[in-house]
Amino acid sequence: MAAFVGGGPRASAALPPQQAADCANARLQPGQMAEMMICDDDATLLLQTAIEQSRLSARAFLKVQRLARSTAELEAQATTNRATIAEALAYRALPFLA
Repeated sequence: MAAFVGGGPRASAALPPQQAADCANARLQPGQMAEMMICDDDATLLLQTAIEQSRLSARAFLKVQRLARSTAELEAQATTNRATIAEALAYRALPFLA
């Protein structure tokens, strides 16, 4: 893995889980993402609801997962919770609000 450049203490603190996986979230394949991402029940329900109601494509679903996982790592959370999924979905909705 290439050396980590830039970022602050939050980014540096989030790096060890990615190193353990031997790659960054952006380089994970969909199957690898499913193995690495641990969601609680509320987060899974919110993500399923978003897929059904917003008609997220598989690509958009994977982007939301990657963003939520990155956010959870920055917050030093072992699992991805509902608030993290909601934040990732909110970032996805921002371009449509502009």
